[in-house]
Amino acid sequence: YYKFTFVRNPFARLVSCYEDRYIKDQRRMDKGKVDALYFNKYLFGYIKNVESFDEFVRKIVRLPNFLHDKHFFPQYNLIYGRNGKCAVDFVGKLKKIDEQFPPIQERFGLRPLPHKNRTVKGDWRNFYTLETAELVRKKYAKDISAFGYEGEYEKLIAYINRKETGAA
Repeated sequence: YYKFTFVRNPFARLVSCYEDRYIKDQRRMDKGKVDALYFNKYLFGYIKNVESFDEFVRKIVRLPNFLHDKHFFPQYNLIYGRNGKCAVDFVGKLKKIDEQFPPIQERFGLRPLPHKNRTVKGDWRNFYTLETAELVRKKYAKDISAFGYEGEYEKLIAYINRKETGAA
């Protein structure tokens, strides 16, 4: 078997979880959609009344990994075994899927990937403060290190600093 997966920048992934799962589900619930109650019931309402991304981050980073929902569970823990060995043959980056998937597709005769849950939103970096960036960096340190996202953290910090000084 040839096993492959694609990972996502942990900083962008957490914003997506917040926006596309938590906020979207709150709006769906407000419209009476009963299938949108998941995060209200998750861990007995642990994140039910979160009012901001900052508060969402603070709550998520306090949770031990075994209590994480699949939308914010560390990717490292899904791909690496307890022995620290990678369980797949290839790890690609979602941001580069258009160039990294075609060779796999051709090699195994796979169909094109559909793009589901496409959303149009602003810059995910605008959600972060220096504090929340550091909290996420610590929580997802293995993801950042194993999948080469250290540069993304540095870019995020530089962006926040420019934004705070009005240079953005």
